[in-house]
Amino acid sequence: MGTKKYIGNVLVVDDQPVNLSLVERILQDLPVRVFKASSGQEAIEMVEKEKFALILMDVQMPDMDGFEAADKIKQLPHAQRTPIIFITAVGTDAENIQRGYESGGVDYIVKPVTPFVLKSKVQIFLQMDEKYEDIDQMLVTLEENNRSVKKTLDNIRQNSGVVPICSWCRKIRNDDGEWEQVEEYIKRLSDADLTHGVCPHCATIIRGQIKR
Repeated sequence: MGTKKYIGNVLVVDDQPVNLSLVERILQDLPVRVFKASSGQEAIEMVEKEKFALILMDVQMPDMDGFEAADKIKQLPHAQRTPIIFITAVGTDAENIQRGYESGGVDYIVKPVTPFVLKSKVQIFLQMDEKYEDIDQMLVTLEENNRSVKKTLDNIRQNSGVVPICSWCRKIRNDDGEWEQVEEYIKRLSDADLTHGVCPHCATIIRGQIKR
């Protein structure tokens, strides 16, 4: 029997152990690792440590309800894109639905949970998470390629900055392998108008030779 291949983590949050076990059994055939949290605070702590493809959040919980827990989870930088489905037996009126979406929820499931509906929704979000992972990897590869191209261009610029020059006649060897005067080389590359003069050092030498 082959080893089961997991493609994502799913966090189930509910203060009732029987509900946690029920959802876990429903999802047991899917390629997911199921994590369970019995409170909103425990869920937040787990999300701080793990990456989840999906969170199934009960709405009615003591101390911290599902909306508040979802809002705090969405404040975590690495969980801002994590989809949250609220599971609730009550509170499906327009006001609570709006509050759920404002807290970062993407969908609702009404109790009692229908296994087919739950599994279908989980599968959809797993597929979405896979696509996001592929996009993230493409972006990483693109960034690496950009760095490689930049490094190559920098090397080309550095190599092109090394210009062979004759130590005797001061001619420069161009990219075609031909030797040309410094003035011609500079003028061709920069389109600069060159004028001739004598630097102070050479002027001293010339004056000395004239006096002789």
